[in-house]
Amino acid sequence: MEITKGNIRLQLEQLDQLVQKSRFLLAESHREEFTRELKKLTEQIRKIEEPVLNVGILGGTGVGKSTIINALANDQISSVSDRRPHTDLVIVYLHKESSLPPDIPGDYIKEPHNVHENDLIAGLIIYDFPDFDSIVKEHAEKVLALLEFLDIAIWVVSPEKYADLEFYKVLSQTSKHQDNFIFVMNKIDTIKAPGSDPQHELKTLLGDFTLKLKRNGILSPKIYSFSAREINNTNAPEWWKEDFFNFKNSLFRKRDIKEILAIKEANIEAEVNRIVKELKALYVRYNNLPVELNGIMLEFQKEFQDLKDLTEIITGQFITEKTIDTLKQRVHQNEADVAPVAFFKRLWSKTLRRTSSPGDNTGWESSLSENDGRFDPVRNKFKSLLYRINTILLRYGIDVARKQITELERSIDYELNQFVSKSRETFLEFLETVPGAESSFIKFITRIKQWFFLGIPAIFLLVSLIGPKALKEFQASPSLGKAFSLLFNILLSLYTSSGLISLLSFLVIETIVIIFLASRSIKRDEQRLTREIEAFNKYLANRLTKHLETLKTKIEEKIDNIIKEAKNADKLLEQLEYLHYEQNL
Repeated sequence: MEITKGNIRLQLEQLDQLVQKSRFLLAESHREEFTRELKKLTEQIRKIEEPVLNVGILGGTGVGKSTIINALANDQISSVSDRRPHTDLVIVYLHKESSLPPDIPGDYIKEPHNVHENDLIAGLIIYDFPDFDSIVKEHAEKVLALLEFLDIAIWVVSPEKYADLEFYKVLSQTSKHQDNFIFVMNKIDTIKAPGSDPQHELKTLLGDFTLKLKRNGILSPKIYSFSAREINNTNAPEWWKEDFFNFKNSLFRKRDIKEILAIKEANIEAEVNRIVKELKALYVRYNNLPVELNGIMLEFQKEFQDLKDLTEIITGQFITEKTIDTLKQRVHQNEADVAPVAFFKRLWSKTLRRTSSPGDNTGWESSLSENDGRFDPVRNKFKSLLYRINTILLRYGIDVARKQITELERSIDYELNQFVSKSRETFLEFLETVPGAESSFIKFITRIKQWFFLGIPAIFLLVSLIGPKALKEFQASPSLGKAFSLLFNILLSLYTSSGLISLLSFLVIETIVIIFLASRSIKRDEQRLTREIEAFNKYLANRLTKHLETLKTKIEEKIDNIIKEAKNADKLLEQLEYLHYEQNL
């Protein structure tokens, strides 16, 4: 790859991106220093003007100099009419954004210059010299003195005029500049070779031309042969055109060499290479860093699974016995039971309140705080990971990354605090919803069942007080009078010894039924409460797990960034070193 402004600029951009993205592995002082140097080099490369090649075209009348200029531009920018009024002056063709070098004397240069907008030859300033055979003798020496200011001098001949003595006379006066000479035999389409191969005739002419040049002091002439006017003629033989493209490429190659020399003269390429080497020296220390950090993160993956298993144990400790007792009391006071059962449950709640665990009414706020010791397994596991990472970074001397990893310790407390804060809010909602968790339909069915069981002893009491005989008579012929008679008999029976025994039996049985129904209701309430608490604990465990996963992701992202930075830097620096190697081949 060639050294060009574009390539150097690209390398500078890549280096700057590398430096700016090196947030972990480069110290701030290093980053500022490299940024300053790269900015300085970028400014230098910007100030190097786009190099243009100063190309002179010399030849006798009718050799096709204008045609060659047009062929290079692939456009009509030169014509014979440009030359006719100015037989003793050099005509300059230059791009609108170019300017004539200040050191070139302008005494024998036509003003104004022929300015064009053709981008194909924007890198060339073409000097069309007067024809050898038309220039005034006294002007010839001064005009030819311009040759020392040119990068390339193209001497154009034709098959008819390559042997003209005037050509070699002028050539001999300028042979001291021959290192920059290129020779073109134009108009090879005019070669006439009756009875023989025109290409063979061309070889003969070129051989003779070469000998003549050597006899006149041109030791190693570079000769191209083509027909400039046939370049775009698709029907023309290829041998008329093919050498033109070699000629054109040679010109632009020389233009690129001039750009390379300008860059080398400014020492920019050497400075870029120095920065690459310095960065490489800094980053080469980190070759094993990705492997070590990946190893730690793989170990932590296994540890994290154990940590997730701990979350249910940790969160299961937050609802205290006092909290459970309080919740039981509130659950037992729900409106799902009939009055007798509810009354007995209230008595049970009062007994429970007297024997419940000490503490506040909820037992929650006092048992869950940011610094709760039950979070220590979580906190210690993450801090252990950060400590191991920091130990590696310390060994590699990466202070910037160590500071950022240390900042993650704050994230541990932050995530735990977030968990505590949100869990407290959720717990308050939980306290409100648990007592009335059953639906109205279930409450209605519960009451129906309880009334049914409470009604059975009452039926037996009525049968006992009425007597089987009176009940059968009423069933045989029921009437309102007999109903009042039965009711009166029931009241009278209550004051008999058998009636009192029946009433006492009823009260005992009814009490047993109430106790039975209340105990079933209490058991059902406590089972429901247990399910609610288990669901709540599971919810807390999931929430804590999410906070831990968030924390884990933060650490993984930070480590991934460090690893990517090390790998990307190494890859880019290798590419830049390879570019430098190619450029110096």
